[in-house]
Amino acid sequence: MSRVTPSDKWQRARSKTAAIAAFKRPVRPVAKGSRVAQKLSGSYIYFLVLERSWWYAIALALGLYAVSIVACALLATTARLVNTQRDLEEAILDAVAPRWEKCLRFAAAHVLTMSGGNVVPVDTWSHALSWLQIAVGLLVNVFVFSVVVAKFQAPHSDLVWSGGCVLLSRDGVPHLLMRVGNLRCHTLYSPRVRLTLLRRHVTNEGESFFRRDDLVVDQPATVSGIHTVAHAISGGSPLRELYESGTLQRSLRAAADDAPSLLIHAVIQAFDNVYGGDLSATHTYGKESLLEGAFADMIRSDKGRVTIDWDAFNATVSLGELARRKGSSPVRDADPEPPAPQPGRPYISCGSARASYGTAGALDGGAPRSALELYCPYSTRLCLLLAEGGVEFEIVKIDLTAVQSWYSAAFKPGDAPAMWGTPGGKPGEGWVGGSKECRDRAVAEHEGVRKANEARASMSEAEVASFGETLIFGGLAPRIAGSSHPKGSKVSAFMLKKTLGVEKATELLAREDKENAMDEARSACRERFKGALHDVAKLLAGAVGRGFLGGKNPDPSDINLGGAVYTVKALLDSGLADVEASMPPELERYLERWCRRDSWMKIYGTGQTFNAVIVRSFANKLCTVAPDVCSPESVRAACDRARVLDPRYQALLKSTTTRVHAAPSDDGAICI
Repeated sequence: MSRVTPSDKWQRARSKTAAIAAFKRPVRPVAKGSRVAQKLSGSYIYFLVLERSWWYAIALALGLYAVSIVACALLATTARLVNTQRDLEEAILDAVAPRWEKCLRFAAAHVLTMSGGNVVPVDTWSHALSWLQIAVGLLVNVFVFSVVVAKFQAPHSDLVWSGGCVLLSRDGVPHLLMRVGNLRCHTLYSPRVRLTLLRRHVTNEGESFFRRDDLVVDQPATVSGIHTVAHAISGGSPLRELYESGTLQRSLRAAADDAPSLLIHAVIQAFDNVYGGDLSATHTYGKESLLEGAFADMIRSDKGRVTIDWDAFNATVSLGELARRKGSSPVRDADPEPPAPQPGRPYISCGSARASYGTAGALDGGAPRSALELYCPYSTRLCLLLAEGGVEFEIVKIDLTAVQSWYSAAFKPGDAPAMWGTPGGKPGEGWVGGSKECRDRAVAEHEGVRKANEARASMSEAEVASFGETLIFGGLAPRIAGSSHPKGSKVSAFMLKKTLGVEKATELLAREDKENAMDEARSACRERFKGALHDVAKLLAGAVGRGFLGGKNPDPSDINLGGAVYTVKALLDSGLADVEASMPPELERYLERWCRRDSWMKIYGTGQTFNAVIVRSFANKLCTVAPDVCSPESVRAACDRARVLDPRYQALLKSTTTRVHAAPSDDGAICI
């Protein structure tokens, strides 16, 4: 194992330990704050000195000097003292020191220097008092010296735990991870790491206490700079049931007072051969401790010199970014055919697309090709429901612009979503489609999905779906209204009916004055869009205290609305929606709450609220079906802006070079 040398930033580590070590770090443990001493003793003071900071030791020393000098000065008022500097003071200052000042000088000289000063005793009692004060000074100075030596003999260990922990899968097994760092970057031997789960338990007799369960972790031989502590949440882990039920995630993420009472206590102890003793550090992970994604890499290499970037100690990267770095090349084709599913772990095919296909066409303009990402609302709604219900499943990305040949052969319709395996699919059969049919089977076969599918919102799922259609199609319909292209006229009529209603749309489409009718249709769509935006914002404002329409956890109405809001934000922020409006803060906060959920992270692989894939896919659809009224050039700016706003695409630009690909045979396939 190569030795890692500390970076230049390490020299400033002591001054910013609080920022590196944790987001929230207790100033003083509760046990110390509750300490009770039967009597003041030397051992009690000794441990106080060791436990407290240098400022406490300095304050203790100065306080002891002050008390000793004042006490000795009061005793000196009973003695006869002579100021040997009297003549000099009269000559220079034209004044003499008062009696109290002579006593203070007399005491300070004997206590601090353990010898006489310019104020001297003149009788037997005065001499005896001076010797007594010298003895007091000797004791005080020895004590202060002992305090300083004790502090130097017990240096700060510079062992720190990360302020948060992460939950992710390693080779299909969920793991709980946290970091421990040694800021001095020297080698510590025989480290002993221990994780303990603390949760409140009430006995049958009514007694309440914190039950302790040890969490198994691997023990390293040495620790130099950083070490990631990992606990596998396998079948025998005390966290298994908590993880599968979502209690662990909610407890570590929640800030509410009514969150489940659950803590994870981390301790490390290691031998320091420089100090010649053991060093230790501890941290407790509770509410607001869960970080999203995976820990970021801290190792840097500069001209052959390997260093540690302590600024990245608490930093994380999205799981989608990790997959890209692993080798999921942005130019890689869609997912290959998977093996047969495991029992209880089905496959779900999901419609996917790219923010850029790397073509020289108007929509991409040579922008680097991006990774294939999910966007089909039918697919993602089904995935969200199963994820909220606790089903373990695998996502198979299907590129709807160029469907994989194996998928077309295995599932004749070739669309998405479809499922293979149970719950959701049909036992003994291969791929079966229909999002509603798959959903109904999953609800019937899995208790968790059945509970997630229970309607709890005041508004029905159908009403919420109608809002979503108005928000999506109300912004897009003005771009293709009046198209005479065969496909364009059909899609335009579909969008107008979803936005304005069948009766109103049919009336406008049947009018003889087509141009005026379509102008009215565009204006009506924009007004209906703004009205729906206002109504949804009002609906969500009433659910602020609960979090979602269905309460603290989303219900089917939320699953429908979450995807719609995700789409609307992309269309509005990019400018593809042909309406002057902006995202209300109620919708922004609602989307952020969704993006922090494990189900969302599992499906999208990121907690980002903007997705350029949505914009590029809808733009491609519009200009493909209605080229007579919506040219690629007219929506190019929206696609470019979307790629600028998408953090994942911007990260791609930093790691790839432009490569122009042949344009795919894209007929504008998209889920609407």
